[in-house]
Amino acid sequence: MKKFRGIIYLFVLVALLLFLAFKFYQNITNYIPESIKNNVPDSIVTLHLKITDFINVSKTPDNFLYNVKFLPETNFGEFDLKLFSLTQDESNNSSDLIFNEGTASEKFFIDVFKDNIVVSTFDGNIFYFLKNRLELNKGDIRLSKIRSNLKEYPQLKILDSFIDDNNIFISTFKLDEQSLKKKLYCNFSIFQANLNFEVLSFERIFFNPGCTEGVIQGGRIQKISLDQSSGLLFSLAANVSDHPTTEPQDDNSNFGKIIFLNLNTLNTEIFSKGHRNPGGLYVKDDLILSTEHGPQGGDEINKIIRNKNYGWPIVSYGSYYFAKEKKYLKNHDLNDFEEPLYSYIPSIGINEIVKIPEQFIQYDLQNTFFVSSLHGRSLHLVQFDKNYNRVIFSERIFLNRIVRDIKYIDEYNSFILSLGRKGNGEPSQLGVLIPKSNNE
Repeated sequence: MKKFRGIIYLFVLVALLLFLAFKFYQNITNYIPESIKNNVPDSIVTLHLKITDFINVSKTPDNFLYNVKFLPETNFGEFDLKLFSLTQDESNNSSDLIFNEGTASEKFFIDVFKDNIVVSTFDGNIFYFLKNRLELNKGDIRLSKIRSNLKEYPQLKILDSFIDDNNIFISTFKLDEQSLKKKLYCNFSIFQANLNFEVLSFERIFFNPGCTEGVIQGGRIQKISLDQSSGLLFSLAANVSDHPTTEPQDDNSNFGKIIFLNLNTLNTEIFSKGHRNPGGLYVKDDLILSTEHGPQGGDEINKIIRNKNYGWPIVSYGSYYFAKEKKYLKNHDLNDFEEPLYSYIPSIGINEIVKIPEQFIQYDLQNTFFVSSLHGRSLHLVQFDKNYNRVIFSERIFLNRIVRDIKYIDEYNSFILSLGRKGNGEPSQLGVLIPKSNNE
């Protein structure tokens, strides 16, 4: 009986300590010395933000997601979202789910190639399946794996994939975990291969040697013609939490830049600089849009202009995570930098940006885009003015899923989405977003 009472007392004590910790969490973090805050790993910063979000939501449950639309309803039409689990084809000696929570395959990117969908995973695997599988209402989609020579590059991780004509391009880095103290993120590269479904023989066409503090991110790829030369535009981030480096302003570094790679000569040019972490990139003729992760708050949509400077880490509408006594300058224009077209405050975990064809929306809207979010677990329907000089509106459409990648399929008038896990541990899935008018 005494042992049982002891367990009860211990349980009550732990519950009381947890209650006090959550109740006074913000006060406690304010008293942590700056010398400790300035050396906190990114993983602890992420945990801190999740705890803060949980506390804020629990305090204001009636106002959280106030006036936010949930699929299928939006302010500009209704849509169906079909979900598919992704499994590996039995011919590859496995029929298990390959996108389980916590695995490297959980992050995947999608491309459309003729009658197929190509799926590239963070851990360096590339799969495909027939596009007509999307006509099913539900169920699993079995993926066939494409053999490649990427095993020649151990610890390689894929940041993005891009298909143009018969070529597939991937942006990558090397994750070296041999150090016992910290992971090293090194050797950002872009590879190119002729796309076929038997074997991919990748050749490295861009190499940024060396390692950087924090995770190598960015890596979005788009095709562009510059000075009558065909090439790629891609991003390379510099976003160490609370420890911004000078690299985005340094013309001798590629970090914190959007880079042009000439596909004929393989020479590169810094197209724009002063970026933190461009998570999305859209290129059409002379229009270039980038979506960029800010620090705490201050995610941006930028109109990218050649040779312009976007200010990071000098100006930002966001703030430091822990070092609250430090401040970024706020006015880009007064400090001779380019202002964002729009800044999300608070931030949404901004990611990819893709244009919405007019036939997808039931209203006569032009210059509309989907902007995806990671931790915000939403799509944002964004409209620009006719000259792309300002954002007219941004509507949040809540999915409760991380939206990592999104592509449009013309013949189905649908978008396919790479959806990360839900909070309940449900694995990553492929989503298909369809106007309800398609099904009527």
